[in-house]
Amino acid sequence: MHPDETQRPAHSVNPPAAVPLVDAPLAVATSDVLGALGQLPNGLFVMTGQYEGKRTGVIVRLVCQVACDPPLVCVSLRKGHWISPLVRDSHYFGLSRVAAADRLVAKKFHEANRPKDGDPFDCMQVERLVSGTPLLAKSNLVVDCEVTRHLDLEADYEMFIGKVLGVRASGEGAGTAVGGAGDCAAIQGSEDEPSAAGQ
Repeated sequence: MHPDETQRPAHSVNPPAAVPLVDAPLAVATSDVLGALGQLPNGLFVMTGQYEGKRTGVIVRLVCQVACDPPLVCVSLRKGHWISPLVRDSHYFGLSRVAAADRLVAKKFHEANRPKDGDPFDCMQVERLVSGTPLLAKSNLVVDCEVTRHLDLEADYEMFIGKVLGVRASGEGAGTAVGGAGDCAAIQGSEDEPSAAGQ
C-alpha cells in the first residue's frame, strides 16, 4: 500500500443518502389558504385605545383567548393604523364586540374610513372599567386589557397580547368581573380528559 494512502476498515461503507420522511408539500394557492383559515372561529370587534387625550378605535377580526392563568387575549392588527402608538404608549387596550347588524359602528371604526383627525366616539355612549380605556356601552361584550407583549410580526399584521383586567357581558353568561377566567375551567377539564384513542 502506498504510504500516502489511508487504510479503510474492511467493512466500511458509505452512508446511504438521506431519505425524506414525508413528501414535499404541494403548492397551495394563497386564496385557498385564506379561505380555509376563514373557517376558524372569529368575530367582529372594535379595538380601542387612548393616550394623552387622544382616543380612537378600529375594527378587528383576529381576536382570541390564548391563556387562562392569567387570562390573556391576543389581537392581530394591520400595521400602520394610528391606534398602535396609543396602545403601545398607554399599555392598555379595549375590545368591544360588534353586532352583525350594527352598521353604524362598523362604518365609524372601519380602517378604510380613517377618522384620524376626528373622534369616532362622537354620539356614542362610552363606558370604562379598570384602565380607563373607552369601551362601547352598547356592546354585549367588552374586555379591558393591559398589554403584556407586543410582537412585530414579519407579515402585514402586528400582534398585541393583553392581560384581562375586567369584562362585562350581557346575555348568556352575563356579568361583570375583574380578572375573570371565563370558561377556563371547562377548557382545562376537556384538555385533561383522555382521548378515546388513548383509552
